[in-house]
Amino acid sequence: MSNYSQYIEKIEKLTLPLIALRGTVAFPGTLLNFELTDKADLRAARAAADGNSLLFLVTEITKESDGDESPDADARTSTKCKLEDENDASIYTVGTVVYIKQMVKTPDGQLRLIVEGRARATILDVKDTDEFPCAEVLSKVIHLRDTDNLR
Repeated sequence: MSNYSQYIEKIEKLTLPLIALRGTVAFPGTLLNFELTDKADLRAARAAADGNSLLFLVTEITKESDGDESPDADARTSTKCKLEDENDASIYTVGTVVYIKQMVKTPDGQLRLIVEGRARATILDVKDTDEFPCAEVLSKVIHLRDTDNLR
């Protein structure tokens, strides 16, 4: 019988460039590829690549066809922040800290990113800079200790 009751929990407070994804969710431990076309998102990705290659990805709350927000979009899981231009967008407060593995500029001016999910994180605050939004997040990583040498 394995004993996974021993684990190491690491919590960090980070300030990272924020990109809101539409219709896509990033998870820790998985690879994700997507294209960016929005100018603020392009600047956020370039700023992350020039720094420590970490980004915070969060999913936008989509509107149902009748114009109402989805049923799971309540006050506990969503927040309002200004993400692009002058429009307000609702985003979830839980997202994923990702590491940029590859960044390729396509001929049509888009940027294709391949990222690896590192940790789940919760938004503490969103700061809108002139160039792109940044999120102050609380990142939580759990490492399980393999006490029975199963690996």
